[in-house]
Amino acid sequence: MDRRIGIADVVLAYGIQEVRRRVEQLRAAGQYYAATAIERELRAVAPPVARDDDVDAPRRRPDATETGRAHGTAALLAR
Repeated sequence: MDRRIGIADVVLAYGIQEVRRRVEQLRAAGQYYAATAIERELRAVAPPVARDDDVDAPRRRPDATETGRAHGTAALLAR
């Protein structure tokens, strides 16, 4: 079975601050499309994992509807 990593998985693994730092690195390198795509995906999952005020909230695993949607962007974060 092929399980693709989504942006929610990346945020859960590395934290929102690290993801935002990577977005800024992409922007600084001229990768505006990639940075915008990641930000769009973060907004899509904002209620469960990406809001600043949720830093101390218990983390949860994303469900099947949340994973796989952002596998291309997750790969950009790993670079």
